[in-house]
Amino acid sequence: MRKFLLFAAAFCAFTACDEYDDSALWSEVNNQGNKIEFLESELEALKLKVEGLNQTYKAITSMLNGGVITGVTPVTDGGRTGYAITVQTIVDSNTTPVTTATNTYTIWNGVDGADGSNGSNGSDGAPGSTPQITVELEAATGLYYWVVNGQPLTDAAGNKIYASAQNGADGTPGTPGAPGAAGKDGNTPQLKIDRKSASDDTLVWWVSYDNGANWIELGVFDGTVEGSSISVSVVDGKVVISQPGQEPISFDIVEANNIKIAFSGIDAAKGMHMVLGAIYEVGYTVEGASEGAIVKAETLNGKFVVENVPAEKKIKITTGAESAADVILVHVYDGNACTHTSFNAYSDIATVTPVEREVTLPLLYGDAAAFEYTGAIALDMPAAEDIELTITPGQGTLPADRFTVDNVKIAKGATSAVYKVVIDRALESGSYTLPLTVASSSAMGYIWPDKSQVSINVTDTPSKITLGEENYFSPYTRAGSEGTNNPAGYLPLYDNNAATYWTSDYSGLAPAGDPTYGVYIDVTLPQQMVAMQFVYTVRAGNGKVVTMAVGIKNGEEWNQVGTVGSMPQDNGAVFTTDLYHLDQYVPFGAVRFGIPQSNMGDLIEQSSRSAAVAGLDVYGLY
Repeated sequence: MRKFLLFAAAFCAFTACDEYDDSALWSEVNNQGNKIEFLESELEALKLKVEGLNQTYKAITSMLNGGVITGVTPVTDGGRTGYAITVQTIVDSNTTPVTTATNTYTIWNGVDGADGSNGSNGSDGAPGSTPQITVELEAATGLYYWVVNGQPLTDAAGNKIYASAQNGADGTPGTPGAPGAAGKDGNTPQLKIDRKSASDDTLVWWVSYDNGANWIELGVFDGTVEGSSISVSVVDGKVVISQPGQEPISFDIVEANNIKIAFSGIDAAKGMHMVLGAIYEVGYTVEGASEGAIVKAETLNGKFVVENVPAEKKIKITTGAESAADVILVHVYDGNACTHTSFNAYSDIATVTPVEREVTLPLLYGDAAAFEYTGAIALDMPAAEDIELTITPGQGTLPADRFTVDNVKIAKGATSAVYKVVIDRALESGSYTLPLTVASSSAMGYIWPDKSQVSINVTDTPSKITLGEENYFSPYTRAGSEGTNNPAGYLPLYDNNAATYWTSDYSGLAPAGDPTYGVYIDVTLPQQMVAMQFVYTVRAGNGKVVTMAVGIKNGEEWNQVGTVGSMPQDNGAVFTTDLYHLDQYVPFGAVRFGIPQSNMGDLIEQSSRSAAVAGLDVYGLY
């Protein structure tokens, strides 16, 4: 057409133009111009339609390569109708979070082309056609491949060109097995209409499957693309793409926002507050995703260490040694659909540590008076704000109507606190347990580690006290009496051996007997107690204890709390005293085992008469 216009201009230049009626010629020229404008508009329309086909093929390829349709919107353009389809695909599933890409493709339904104007007769051209480009499923591999005009499209080596990506084969098992080869990407066709060759102006269809690097001729262009008759519809939550004579292809529409994840124990508004140097486990539940959905977590700024425990549906968060703030990002990946959420996390809470983790309280004869236990709490740094702690009883054996426990309020800036447990002693003899958990009030949104546990035991059964030689002393110990059965020092009193023994000085140089206790042995306790008893083992031989006096030291004074008028005399016999205590259960740190009389005589009036003890243990209640 361009050559024709140049020829018409030259014709006017070299002929006489005056008095020549050239109206018919100009009419023909104008007629040709109109045809050119029409053809140009047709070419622009064809470009749009070809681009529409390209969008369709790209969308199909994207979805066959594992893409998920996450949105479908009807669109119109003049007489055309179609859908804008949003497809989400995974770019790299090995990253954290999974790298995804989202693209929107507009697929137009086919329409009848407008009638073109009649052109001048010319020589017959090659029959025009519209290539029928479809995909078919290969049963052996489960992959789709491109089909043009009913025949599989192949590469130079005769291999089918697949629309969906191929997985690499598994590597041969070894030590370790080599990884399989990378899968091949699916190919998205690109169409165009262009001249057959530099010397042939015939317009033909061309298709490229390598992003335009190489083009393959498909046939003579017949002047329209509507013959493809591609139609798009949405049926029962699926996008259906159809073409006459071919099986329709359908794709699910996945709403990524339907996937939801929720966390236990976290206040969304306040975030998660943690102590320093602790490990927290945050449980989660996922809705709207398959059982095999992958949950990944990370921190925005790397202030905390985050570990996923998918088998337990937990996220572990480890705090450092300094206060920090960060954002915990959590991603749920289900096939190719992802959803993302986050929550704020802070390491700004002082660690609450009970000073005593294991407490034993005396029941003591079922005394009816209630008694109080004041527990201390230590904070490793000042409280960031006013905090209320709850002291929650667990599953123990102490009846609920026999105790009360107060909650604790810690003022901002404080580093310690106390809580009070009041226990009714109107209980039967025995032992009772009361586990307590120190935690923050749920209204504060704080989470505390499990180490804030206290176990209170209430019992009238004393425990054996661990003692060593340094805990025993007597001014009546016989000097130079070491031998096979009487080794040095006080070892015989705590060695659990009835054949060895302690003996008093019977040389006549011993100090005078105490008017209350006669010859005695004092025991310094490793810590304060409120009640005690002796467990005495009889010596095999002279010096057996006949009477006994028990003393407890209160401050600097000794208080006699009990006597025994008749002791066993059988060799190796074991005797346990009653449980003794001071008035009002005042704590004490030393006890006295007095021997006013042995089987050798009165030791108050004459301390040189011998006394001997094979074993002397102390049991107590703290």
